[in-house]
Amino acid sequence: MATFSLNGNDTITFNGTVLLDLPNGKIVEVTWDDTLIEQKVGKNGNTISVFKPMGSKAKATLRVLRASSNDVIINSSLVQMQADFPSATPITLNLNKRFGNGSGDLSSVVSDTIILSNGFITKNPSISSDVDGDTEQSVTIYEMTFPIFTRIVT
Repeated sequence: MATFSLNGNDTITFNGTVLLDLPNGKIVEVTWDDTLIEQKVGKNGNTISVFKPMGSKAKATLRVLRASSNDVIINSSLVQMQADFPSATPITLNLNKRFGNGSGDLSSVVSDTIILSNGFITKNPSISSDVDGDTEQSVTIYEMTFPIFTRIVT
């Protein structure tokens, strides 16, 4: 019997605000630039393995509709940070995706929740203007980093 993965009803929350002003395509992407474990192999196959806390530092790229209410909220966080960094409020970004197996049974629905904490916007937002009518000119792209990452699958 085939296995199905049905997903939908995603929720993205920025500092407690549910983001609804989202464009087409990939809305958010979370990546890691470093590894969690460093290993060195020495003479006779002796191996040293160490945990690297920097491997938990996540980078998130978030796309919202340009000049929307969500863009205003996220941009105000950037403005606060630039105006007085010591008084800035760190960002929390929650990503929730629900999966089903096609059985129609609610007890088979699984939530995959990513919680990114203590983050900041790391670059000025990417924006564009295009006289040929490219839809990307209606999108603001924010890059953020988060040192605290939690994933809960229930």
